[in-house]
Amino acid sequence: MSGSSIFDTRVSFEAALMFVTWAAVAFLTIIVMHLHLRLQRLERTTAARPDGKAYNHFTGRHLDDLIADTALPARPRIVLALSRGCGACDRILTEIAAPGWTVPTLIVWTDNAAPAMPPLPATVIVAPNGPALAARLGIRITPFALWANNDGVIMKAQPVNTLSSLGVPLNGGPQP
Repeated sequence: MSGSSIFDTRVSFEAALMFVTWAAVAFLTIIVMHLHLRLQRLERTTAARPDGKAYNHFTGRHLDDLIADTALPARPRIVLALSRGCGACDRILTEIAAPGWTVPTLIVWTDNAAPAMPPLPATVIVAPNGPALAARLGIRITPFALWANNDGVIMKAQPVNTLSSLGVPLNGGPQP
């Protein structure tokens, strides 16, 4: 028998290359689809709340209501929750200790106050009941800032790395 069978044929180099290429494309397509699905799942789990404000339980509230039991000589414009051993907290503490800092500020230590604090301006007050106040407010992230307008209404509440990251006027000027 001189007839050739399908099993007797040899695959040419070009056909083998074409098969390998299409297999690689199919494999890469599966990988990309898998990564896309994982990204969508990650975005859903980390998505902000529908109103866009992750800490909206603070915004709009009056600062006096939140810190009512803390005896303060003046109403702060910024409440900062700090903790020991936190590099960003140390950086913010340095910002507050700067000679030009005039914003009334309340520092709430979520644990014991730092043993060596820089000299702070007269506008900065350290809450005597910091850990209890932070626990009552539910602040577990440091550094965390609550920013209130001139009327004492909280306008922003968010974790911060620097005070300039608040995106609000910090010099007592006009409010947005």
